[in-house]
Amino acid sequence: MGDSIKKIKPKKIIKWIASLLLIAAGILIAGKFNSFEYSYFMFFIGHLIFVVDFLKQKEYSYASANIFFLCIDVLGIYKWIL
Repeated sequence: MGDSIKKIKPKKIIKWIASLLLIAAGILIAGKFNSFEYSYFMFFIGHLIFVVDFLKQKEYSYASANIFFLCIDVLGIYKWIL
């Protein structure tokens, strides 16, 4: 039984969490839900996870795009939350 079940790698779980956060944040904004401002925190966490992962993989083009999105997220947090 132990050999037939693959181990779930924590790195993949974290990447899936980042993807789900980005999707959920997009839905909050697109749906104009009352708590849409929290989507900026979700975007921030998701993009931060991807920046770290892409830098580890030396995927600098993807990392730079996500760094740009992080800046947008910070602006959103500043404008809407603080």
